[in-house]
Amino acid sequence: GNKVIVLDNLNSGLKSYVHPKAEFFWCDVREGENRIAQILKDKNVEYVFHLVSLPYIPECFGNPIPFIEVNSMGTLNVLEACRIAKVRKVLVYSSAEIYGTKIEPIKESDKLNPQSTYGVGKIAAEQLSIMRFVEVGLPVVINRQFNVYSWRARHPYIIPELISQLLKSSTIYLGNIYAWRDFLFVTDAVNMAIELLEKGIAGEVYNIGAENCIQIKELAHIIGKIVGHRKIRIIIDKNRLRPWDISKLQSDNIKLFNTISYRPKVDLETGLKMVIKKYKENNKKWDF
Repeated sequence: GNKVIVLDNLNSGLKSYVHPKAEFFWCDVREGENRIAQILKDKNVEYVFHLVSLPYIPECFGNPIPFIEVNSMGTLNVLEACRIAKVRKVLVYSSAEIYGTKIEPIKESDKLNPQSTYGVGKIAAEQLSIMRFVEVGLPVVINRQFNVYSWRARHPYIIPELISQLLKSSTIYLGNIYAWRDFLFVTDAVNMAIELLEKGIAGEVYNIGAENCIQIKELAHIIGKIVGHRKIRIIIDKNRLRPWDISKLQSDNIKLFNTISYRPKVDLETGLKMVIKKYKENNKKWDF
């Protein structure tokens, strides 16, 4: 029911993903705040969801500079554009990666301990957001997003990788199968974020996760069962191991659920079945 515009440089997005009723502008956040601000003003934009990011963590190990340019400086450019355009509220997407490994469900008050340049860049983006709120009153809410999955995969994350391999064979090659992750289906993530933008307190940070933490090894067996394997064989490929991997990420949504009324509706197995169905309909191809 709202008029929507999309700004993207299509580095990891596809033009075909833009809703036909949304208006698209090619834009790169590294170019500075002026063009973004002009678009926001011309279109009378009231609310901004800032998701611009270089998101695929393995790529930052050998090429860290773009991750800071886009994720940190790019965020500052967006924030300045929003200030100039006098938008009513901004939801800045951060990441659970800033926490590092935590054994218990993670609260927003927990110590930050990033284990990648990506995570460092996201912390910088958060701090810039909070400082612009403090310094000039820019109404910013921060979403510390845990893992989101859907059929529109743009990078070889673990769920697309598992589905791809298991639809070909019951023997698969993986890296760290003992890591634990919190997976939220895309429709739930979107609906939670929309309400958080509306109800979140400016200057505050909120986790958005599913709270359904699962070990990658178990995830592989669930997907294997869905695609018809009685039993799967996992071979550890050392080339797939990250230099410093986070062992466990599980969201504590207490602060979020005290703020919004929406609750996740798609359980993990249902979501995985939907992703697998869409993947098959796409001739067993991901869009990367």
